[in-house]
Amino acid sequence: MKIEPKMLVSPSKESSDCYWL
Repeated sequence: MKIEPKMLVSPSKESSDCYWL
């Protein structure tokens, strides 16, 4: 999983779910 500067990992989920800022 790649984390882009405009993306953050959801701290409330242990899965690799991300959300756009």
